[in-house]
Amino acid sequence: MDTITDKFGLKWVLKPDWDNDIVRCVGQGGVYEGGMFKFVREVYPKLDADFFDIGAAFGYFTVHASKVAPETRTVYAFEPHPDHYTSLQQNIFYNDCKNAIAMNIALFDRVDELEVNNFKRDAGVCLNETTGDYPKVKVKTQLLSVYEQNVPRVLKMDTEMTEFDILLGSPDFVRSDLTRAIAIEFVAQTNYRLNIYNFLKPYFPYIYVLDEDCGKIIIPSTFREFLPQDILLPTPMNVVFMKEQMP
Repeated sequence: MDTITDKFGLKWVLKPDWDNDIVRCVGQGGVYEGGMFKFVREVYPKLDADFFDIGAAFGYFTVHASKVAPETRTVYAFEPHPDHYTSLQQNIFYNDCKNAIAMNIALFDRVDELEVNNFKRDAGVCLNETTGDYPKVKVKTQLLSVYEQNVPRVLKMDTEMTEFDILLGSPDFVRSDLTRAIAIEFVAQTNYRLNIYNFLKPYFPYIYVLDEDCGKIIIPSTFREFLPQDILLPTPMNVVFMKEQMP
């Protein structure tokens, strides 16, 4: 297990067998997913909201959100993978994120306990993948709506293709006026993107592309408008659905 300090002075616990892009971006003077990073650091603080990091992994966006969150707001981090969760707790502690709360649980469309495939440590687990000759891990699931605090919130979602399940499980919470924005990883699957787009678009009229291709370290100067034809693009991208125009 390695501990590194990045260019912001933040300390990170990173396991050496994790994705090389993560280690390279964080440990060698860069940032990870530059568009999502910019949204968290520059846009989120202007929305005066709690931050939900759903699929927090080792806490990269949890820690950055914690450092820029408005004074009275809380950062909630959800991570079901036991290795990720351990690192998440350590990174919250090492960076003195007193406004962050970590939970070793997966958000889903039902309350359950599932035995799911544990593909590799950097990707974590996928709740919809339970068959095949893979190592298994038990995961407790919960509904997003359980965490209703009746205060504004911003959601960041990266859950290995269970984002739509989470949204379906708590539709009133998701579509509420209190949900200011939902930043989500769009994997390169047309039906998956179309389902989420149709579910959210009537309630979030402003949609922007944060990262044209997930994993890149480039920080965009501006965010472009998401276009319907983007649903067909063959690369994973980060997209944000917003109630109001980008501030």
